[in-house]
Amino acid sequence: MNKIIFDFDQTLYNIKTDWKLLKEEINQLLEFNQLPAISTKLFEHLYTAFLSMPNHPLIPRISQLISSFEESGIRTGNPLPLFEDVKLITKLSHAPMIIYTQNTQTVVKKFFIKQSINNVKVIGRLSNSFLPKNHQECISRFNHFLNKNHKVAQLTFVGDSQVDAEIAAKLNAKFIRANNNTEIFNYHKLTFTH
Repeated sequence: MNKIIFDFDQTLYNIKTDWKLLKEEINQLLEFNQLPAISTKLFEHLYTAFLSMPNHPLIPRISQLISSFEESGIRTGNPLPLFEDVKLITKLSHAPMIIYTQNTQTVVKKFFIKQSINNVKVIGRLSNSFLPKNHQECISRFNHFLNKNHKVAQLTFVGDSQVDAEIAAKLNAKFIRANNNTEIFNYHKLTFTH
């Protein structure tokens, strides 16, 4: 059975999260708590900073801050052209839409509920976790979900970034870049072979 997995932000939806302001607010919290400011990618930095302090009281505050910025970014964002196609295919095929994202899992699930799209499975950032989505632990969690819920012969991952391409390779999946309209057209055929 073929299974299509989608990234969310910049693949299906343009989330207008103010990452610069978010980093500034997180840096204020970090500096106030005498922790190093963000010097690399946001999630890589936070994961490394709190790796040896998994119960640090700042983790829930930062996690909630990220979630609230994502919710705001979704409210001011807009669906990308692929989103409507995927919605229609999901409805017609009765196969669940599967999302693998760096965004907070509960935030993305809430978005789909508000869109009245109930046939969706979201694997994303867990509350109080800063693991980047290409971290082996996240990929293992996603693989566990697939093995538990779906019999998959062929996996295709649709995403927009180099990180998504790396994840596809780790999943032994075919990768389709979200802006490649020719290849995306072919996913319709894959979707209906469930």
